[in-house]
Amino acid sequence: MTLLSAHRLPHVLRQVGQAWASPGGTNTPITIYVDGHNPEARALGALLNVPVVEHDNPVPLGSSARVNEHIKFAVREVFEGHPTANLAIILEDDLDLAPDFIPYFHQTAPLLTSDPYLMFVNAFNYNSYAHTAYDPRRLYRAHGIPGYGWMTTRQGAAEMLANWVPVNQTNAVWDWWVRAKVMRDKDMLMPEVPRTRHMGGGGTHISGFDQVLFSSQPLNNLSLVQLDVGSAKEGNYEFHIRKEMSSAQVVTLTHHPSGHTTTHAQVSRHQRPGHTREPTDDDTFPFYGNQVYLVACPHSPYCRPNNKRMVYKATQDDADFARESTSFKPPLRINYALRVPSRDPQQEFNLLNRQVVDYTTGG
Repeated sequence: MTLLSAHRLPHVLRQVGQAWASPGGTNTPITIYVDGHNPEARALGALLNVPVVEHDNPVPLGSSARVNEHIKFAVREVFEGHPTANLAIILEDDLDLAPDFIPYFHQTAPLLTSDPYLMFVNAFNYNSYAHTAYDPRRLYRAHGIPGYGWMTTRQGAAEMLANWVPVNQTNAVWDWWVRAKVMRDKDMLMPEVPRTRHMGGGGTHISGFDQVLFSSQPLNNLSLVQLDVGSAKEGNYEFHIRKEMSSAQVVTLTHHPSGHTTTHAQVSRHQRPGHTREPTDDDTFPFYGNQVYLVACPHSPYCRPNNKRMVYKATQDDADFARESTSFKPPLRINYALRVPSRDPQQEFNLLNRQVVDYTTGG
């Protein structure tokens, strides 16, 4: 298991303890990859008897490009350092781990290694909240991004590294680059109930707004969960979706749901809302105990409405409402500096031990 860190060593200590407490954790080799040189990290590794590898990262602090290069370094080094390993778990240091974090990956490993259409397994689910996370056994196949605790094979890592985001792409982020440039028609596997929770208060890609969202997401608290891996196999998964959708009742939308946040549609179990005319990905998730299917018409292969009135068409009011969304607001550049532990006395004397956090929100 690869544990990525910069300077949050208390988080590292907590994570190692959580990993060891998880069934099978003490039998899972851990290596800490530090961004830069950190004598405290070396001392902590010696205390825990965990190898520490320091990355002499040439990219300036506080940029997406530096994060990209550190992830690339760790993904490459973990397989080079363990030449007989076929799987690796990549874990950032600002995550809280579920009690079954290690068993979750143990159970999904056979499917990842045998299914050519799976590229990685995520422990995190961006769409998981109290009203959308019910079944800790359920797994979803999706086209998404790796992050916040993920596992890939040696071949999957090689594909990522061969097409990694170039250093000169300073505004690109490695995980979205993997989705856009590397995954192609492959899927990822993710749980309905997350096995990690983001605990960091800030960073290159995390703002206070992001942290409010992350802190409200659930974390599985059961130590022994038998995952329904069989249903996540490609053929079974496709059959299950088509079977459920064929018997589902269409919920016809008469207005754009985003513009009427106080309106709640009452739907029975295994129903799906009306089709939408957007060339986006399909989606499925539980909603207060009801499995909802969002179908993107007309491009989705699941788009087979009985009549055209089932397909919701955006109105001028919808367009006006969308323009008022924060997504269309001018981007806000945020820049601030943090004092970080120095590599040596000279760096501290010259006040060079600082990390510049520079990110864009909105837009």
